[in-house]
This record gives sequence, C-alpha cells and structure tokens, in this order.
Amino acid sequence: MIAPGTLLLLVLAFGFAVALGAHYAGACMGMADAARATSRRRLLLLLAPLTFLGAALAGERVERTIGHDLLLHGHLPIPLAASIIGVAFLLTSLFTALRIPVSVSQIVIFATVGTGLAAGASIEWSTVGIFVLIWALTPIASGLIAYLLLRTLHRRWPAQALRAMRSPPALMAMIGLGALTSFLMGANDVSNATGALLLGGVSTATAAALVGGLGLGLGAFFFGGRLIDRMAHEVVDLDPPMAASAQLAQSAVLFGVILAGFYTSLNQALMGALLGVGYGRHRSRIRWSVVRHIVIEWGTGPITAAGLAAATTLLLRWAGLG
Repeated sequence: MIAPGTLLLLVLAFGFAVALGAHYAGACMGMADAARATSRRRLLLLLAPLTFLGAALAGERVERTIGHDLLLHGHLPIPLAASIIGVAFLLTSLFTALRIPVSVSQIVIFATVGTGLAAGASIEWSTVGIFVLIWALTPIASGLIAYLLLRTLHRRWPAQALRAMRSPPALMAMIGLGALTSFLMGANDVSNATGALLLGGVSTATAAALVGGLGLGLGAFFFGGRLIDRMAHEVVDLDPPMAASAQLAQSAVLFGVILAGFYTSLNQALMGALLGVGYGRHRSRIRWSVVRHIVIEWGTGPITAAGLAAATTLLLRWAGLG
C-alpha cells in the first residue's frame, strides 16, 4: 500500500506536470500559430503526444541532474520534496493564469535551493552556477541566432522569402519545427515536474519521466491556449519568416543544452529569439511594455520560489515533518 506522503508527492508531481505543459504550450507551438500554419487544435493534438515521447525517450538524463545533482546527498524527506513541488506548482499555475511566460526551471531549482538551505542540506553550488550561466546565455544565444537567420533571409531573398514562407511546404516545415520543440520540451522539462520524486526517493528516473510526460501532454492539450496567444501575437508583430527564424533558433539552443545533460527555459529561449527577429526586422515591431513586464517576472519568480520553499520547509520542520 502506498504511504500517504508518497501518494501526496505523486499527486503533486502529476498536477505540476499538467500545469507545466499548459505553461509551455506557447513556447512550443506559438510560432506555428503565429504563421497560421494550421488550426490551433491540430497543433495541440500534435504537441501532446510528442511531449510525452520526449519525456519518455530522452528525459531520464536531465531527471538525474535535478533529482540527484543539486543536493550533495541526493535525497530529502518526502514532506520536503513535496514542498518543492507544491511551491513550483502554485507559482507556475499563477503565472499561467496571468499569462506571463516565466522560466519554470528557475522556479524549481530555486525552490530546491530554498528548501535545501532551510533544511540544512548541502547545496551543490557548482551545479546551480552552471544553470545560472545557461539561463544567462540562453536568450543571448537564441536572439543572436534568430537575428542572423532573419537578416540572411531578408538580405538575400527579401520578397522571395516572404512569399516562400507562406507556401504550404514552408508552413509544414513550421509545424515540423513546433513538433521538434514539443519533443525537446518533454525531454527538457519533465524533470521540473518530477525531479523531486527522485529527491524523495520514491521513483526511478525512468518512471518519473513517464509520469511527468503524461501530465505534460495532458496539460498542453487541454490548457495550453492562453500562452500560445501571448507568445504568438502579443510580444512581437510577426510575419512567417520571423516566426520560422525564431522557432529554429529556439530549437537549436534547446537541443544543445539537452545534449549536455542540462535544461534551460523554453520561454527564455523563445523570448530571446523573438527579440532577435524583432531587431532583425525593425525595433518598432517589438511591444516593449509586454517585454519589460515579462523580464521583471523572470527576476521575481525565482526569488519568490526560494523564499516560499524555505518558509514552508521551516514550518514543516517545526511541526516535526521534515
């Protein structure tokens, strides 16, 4: 029989995976939606199973990084592992409801750090430092790649590129890029939702990836529309070449980070790419008030996560549960 604490941890992990799938749908299929490649329902029908496959087939390595490498001893009592997921679940759901695309990976890692510090655990600061470096470089790298891609298209084939990107083969390619990003999202982000199952010692990396992948797919399909609107239509005034360049740049950066066994923020990768194509076409296409609001929340999210997780941990320990 499953112990109540273990059951709570599993339920929270699955619920968080659903919330995370909803939050990252825009980062996966927003550019295909912006290019009007096909209906949104079809995009979500494609996104859901590919997200699950990415988690099941390629998420195990990143699961181990989050589940074992952030804390020197690799495990926490189940109530403390549940507090990490609970805080991340709460904040991710809040930001999704507010239509603010944040870095869920930052929220999860800083919640883990806050819990570890409050519990007196030893933090693997070198791993945290690597993640901070990756987060800083991600939007810069994707923005630069997207800018160069768009400027190459614009300079060499300005009119032809615009016409070509509106052709059926080009729109199919956009859907393919969204599909690739969906697979990468499953591999990249499943550990956000279920890495705490490894910290709590209640799951293997493979099982955690399967549970998380199912939740990601369901969340993306049923609740992913809110942030698709935000990323596709409210940050930058996009045309098809801009959308294609942004999606390709995001996918390239994500692929490189995942191959290294780490993970980064899909939203930050796409935001950097969107700014890159905005500058590449003209700065007036960028809606700066929206960008400023999102960037501010990138800073407040991790700090809030660490504070809430530390406070929850201290309360649990005071109650004798940690």
